[in-house]
Amino acid sequence: MFKEMSDFNYQSFNMKFSYTNDVQLYPPLVVLGGVGQNLKSMIPFEKVLSAKMPVLLVDPLGMGFSDNLPEEFGTDTVVDALH
Repeated sequence: MFKEMSDFNYQSFNMKFSYTNDVQLYPPLVVLGGVGQNLKSMIPFEKVLSAKMPVLLVDPLGMGFSDNLPEEFGTDTVVDALH
């Protein structure tokens, strides 16, 4: 089930994530948060999905509990961090 949030550092920005690996009937699923969401709002999805597959919940940079990006950084920075 939902584990503690962890940090991933990208260009001095911290991105939050949580990974569940209880069952592996299917390939891992990556769930990205969006506007108005954070890792904790995705827990209901994680509870259902983790019964069948590993789940990686991610608050991309600028979303949820992850660091905000200054205006000079764009979507390309978020994509690079997730890559």
